[in-house]
Amino acid sequence: TIANKDETIFLKGYELTWKPSVDIETYYVYLNEEKVIETKDTIADISQWKNLFKKTVELRIFSDENLEDIYLQDYISYLNPVEIGFELEEGFVPSTSYNNTTPKTIGKEPHQWSILHGSPTDTKSVVINGIASLQMRTYENTIIPQVETLYTINNLKKITFKAKSDKNPLILSYSLDGKNFINEQKYQLTTSSTTYTYEINQTKPVYLRFTVDKIDSSATFQTTIDDITFEYNAENTLTFVEGRFDLESIKNKNQSKRDKVTPIKDLPVFTDLEYYASLNNLTGNEFKDALRAILNNANKRLLAYGDVQYVLEQSDLVKTEKESYLYSMYDSHKIEIIYWNEGGAWNKEHVWANSRLGQDRVESNEASIASDLHNLRAIVPSTNNSRDNRYFDEKDAPGWSYYPGDDHKGDTARILFYMVAAYPQLVLSDDPYIQGDPNNYQLAGAQMAMLKQLLKWHLEDPVDSFEQNRNNIIYQYQGNRNPFIDHPEYVSIYFKDYLDQHPEVGNLYLNLLMNQLNLSQAELPNNRYTI
Repeated sequence: TIANKDETIFLKGYELTWKPSVDIETYYVYLNEEKVIETKDTIADISQWKNLFKKTVELRIFSDENLEDIYLQDYISYLNPVEIGFELEEGFVPSTSYNNTTPKTIGKEPHQWSILHGSPTDTKSVVINGIASLQMRTYENTIIPQVETLYTINNLKKITFKAKSDKNPLILSYSLDGKNFINEQKYQLTTSSTTYTYEINQTKPVYLRFTVDKIDSSATFQTTIDDITFEYNAENTLTFVEGRFDLESIKNKNQSKRDKVTPIKDLPVFTDLEYYASLNNLTGNEFKDALRAILNNANKRLLAYGDVQYVLEQSDLVKTEKESYLYSMYDSHKIEIIYWNEGGAWNKEHVWANSRLGQDRVESNEASIASDLHNLRAIVPSTNNSRDNRYFDEKDAPGWSYYPGDDHKGDTARILFYMVAAYPQLVLSDDPYIQGDPNNYQLAGAQMAMLKQLLKWHLEDPVDSFEQNRNNIIYQYQGNRNPFIDHPEYVSIYFKDYLDQHPEVGNLYLNLLMNQLNLSQAELPNNRYTI
């Protein structure tokens, strides 16, 4: 019998037991999102769900049927891995960078790997199965790509895996001490994915290593691996997965840099009436000019791009009694690694794409429009890659477009509205652009779209508490605010000319105003869209 670190939950084979509570009549046991058992006892047989444990499973025991109170929580997986698919849900974060000259760690504890000259990839043209695969690349240098386990595997009988390559063979070996690798077997790969088998028959713990047999250094070649399946000499057993990542160590790694990023000293306390006082009774270009002056006031301080992540750790954080996570843009993913780890767990997403800001790609030490915190969001790397620099449009719209998701489309709109209000070189329009637009990183390409959809989304997905909190935190560090979060009605003033010229959108704002004030068309105020 093994216990979790708090000694509140116990495992014996597939028998799960937990400490009782005199206040609880019925326990509701969930594995991931599935309710598996409802019981008045403190014991459960989870053997029929054994296939779930091929990956780490979240165990939650609730004390009420409405799932509002978690009584106990932990994570369970097999002591040894059953299969590795190099998917994001297994902790393998896709990347387009393959030329790392020092080993980097991929995956999540306890089943992490070390890779040299390679990365998980979700590029559709090379993925073997699922959403992602593992790819290693050879370049015109002397480095030999390889990937190996940072954990040992017990009682391993054999493994099967899928692989392909456009040039090089692949060597698989194992080690008892993590240093001396033996039992090398070479596989002559082809450009088509093939399933291979590697016999081990070891009762002792072993490390595994895949090495590219670099037979040609004249160009770049790819080797892709996927779906590693493990077969054991003895039955695999369940265990609690402790320390899936060491959050404190991740935090401490960059703490000295984090300490240097501090709120603006002597920043005036935000008072709405005072901050926006200069906008009273203004419309048209006078309103736009006065708003731009507010957004670029003397208190505004842009941080270097290499420092902004330490503010995103706070501004994009969701913290409840039960959990803390960064709220990933577009996909709503809960990023559990809330501290910056050099882009391994999350990236910094430019909502107004970096390549469409009318200047060169942002550098780490640069404080500019490209480091404006209002335009940056924490995001899962694979989602960042899939968005690329696409403009925003409805779901399934043709062209180089991207739909930000039902819960993010209003946020997206208000961020882009802020950017066009703050920076005169930027343009919001209904003009799409193409993938690989030659105007990228040029002033002629300082444009985003589609304005028509953004204005609709502003109404359909109103401001929420996450945006308001984020606005407050960014104000402390950058000294300005997103006015369209503080005052959603400013959108109809700023874009009045567009709304007049596009009644299919303008009428949405008129109808909203009439419903709010119970007015008729004839009773609308002179500026039409606001009171």
